[in-house]
Amino acid sequence: MTDSSNPTGSSDEFIVAGRSTSDTSHLSAFEDALKGIAGASIIARGGRPDQPHLVVNLTSRDAEQLKSRFGTALIIERNAKLSPF
Repeated sequence: MTDSSNPTGSSDEFIVAGRSTSDTSHLSAFEDALKGIAGASIIARGGRPDQPHLVVNLTSRDAEQLKSRFGTALIIERNAKLSPF
């Protein structure tokens, strides 16, 4: 989770996938946008060729900015990390 006491925001994992399986160009544009964000990174790529997704490392602030830019074409949600019982 993010640390609200840190004004710059700590990083967290987000999963990013296209809303439409017929157009993956938005995911490519998202990857290009990540290159301009300090500290952002792609942790993993997955999915099928016709339905790819990314797991990325972002601050909550950066995630919100990307949601406002790509939200109509991409689903950008916090990724739930699994932990042992």
